[in-house]
Amino acid sequence: MASSCFRIVAISTIVAALIFVSLTGSYPSSSAASSSDFNAANTAIQSAYTSVYHSEVQNHADVSNLVNQLNNATQYVNKAYAENSTNPAQATSDLLTAESIAQNVSNQVPSVSSAGINVHALQTFESIGVAVTVVSSAGLIYIFSDTLYREWWVRTYRSYIVKLKNKNAK
Repeated sequence: MASSCFRIVAISTIVAALIFVSLTGSYPSSSAASSSDFNAANTAIQSAYTSVYHSEVQNHADVSNLVNQLNNATQYVNKAYAENSTNPAQATSDLLTAESIAQNVSNQVPSVSSAGINVHALQTFESIGVAVTVVSSAGLIYIFSDTLYREWWVRTYRSYIVKLKNKNAK
């Protein structure tokens, strides 16, 4: 009987030790980045992409630099997906970096939009100025071409006499 009590106590101790170790042990899956972490990063990136797109379409902004930054943020999220099971701390860090990049891009959008509006307005006025100059030049050339041509003709062929042919002459 003492032997069976000893077995029960030994087994109970081993089971308790295993439970204690399993609760205090660090496992990658217990500290892995959660789906809400990934959703937060993806939502921040998607929001930034949307604001960048509207900045380009509505305000004629040059957003190539911002798009490159968002592509880097997306690569960080993809890297975090790959690392999440093996290195959860790095995955969480990558997700935070991606969110930070997306926030930075969102903060840059208003200034880039303002610059795009200014450049578009300048290009519009420049185009109108060039069109007015071309049309005015063409009009002036049309108006004064006959006078200039006659002046040139008189100076070049001053003694040249033009005679009309008689219709009946052979």
